[in-house]
Amino acid sequence: MSLSLTSLAQQALLMLGVYDPGEIPSTSELNDLLLVANNMLDNYSLERVNIPVIVTTSANLVSGTATVLFGSGAFATRFVRLDTANILVPSAAVSGTFTTEPCRIVSQKEFTQESDKAAASQVPQILYYDYQFPVATGNLWPTPFFTGTAIKLEVGGWQSLAEFPDLTTVVVTPQGLDRMLVQNFACEIFPQYPSAQMPPRLEQDAAEAKAAFRAMNASNFGQPDAPPPSSPLSAIPAQVAQ
Repeated sequence: MSLSLTSLAQQALLMLGVYDPGEIPSTSELNDLLLVANNMLDNYSLERVNIPVIVTTSANLVSGTATVLFGSGAFATRFVRLDTANILVPSAAVSGTFTTEPCRIVSQKEFTQESDKAAASQVPQILYYDYQFPVATGNLWPTPFFTGTAIKLEVGGWQSLAEFPDLTTVVVTPQGLDRMLVQNFACEIFPQYPSAQMPPRLEQDAAEAKAAFRAMNASNFGQPDAPPPSSPLSAIPAQVAQ
């Protein structure tokens, strides 16, 4: 599915009876609505169940350097949150391949409790991600030290929901997000329009659309084999559903 800010605004304002079919708000009005829409998306990105995919990526580490940047440098993406971390070590048996060693993600408090800050090892054991904005820093311990082929840090994390860069660019959206956005955006902007009329079921439909989107994400990452909560499949006995 896909939406532009203009199409999102048109659909929402049509639901509220502010505009007739085919009418387009002014550029000034759309720019105001762009801020509202992106603020809403930014807020949604703070909750795991609103994130439809965990992105996994890796980057080379530098021997003797205990930090790596996210949002600049090694990792172009600053993650909203990290879920997993591993160290990829070049295989001595097969050239060009790597073995995977776990790297534990820890809090700032736990990271600072490591007494030997000068410790070095080919395989760092822990990672503290400081969540600074717009560029976050990953802090490794022990400091990676190696010769030859670089070891890599592999992480899996949340990426923010894609925001609208302008009024007309079409943003590709995951399944279910279009309906969730349009209905909840209509509820969000309703107070700004004195002439608007709230459809009887809109708030309920918006809540149900959000719940369905969140349930699918929770199902995908929590129990991949389970139907989403409130799904008709939940009522089917396991032996029949299979």
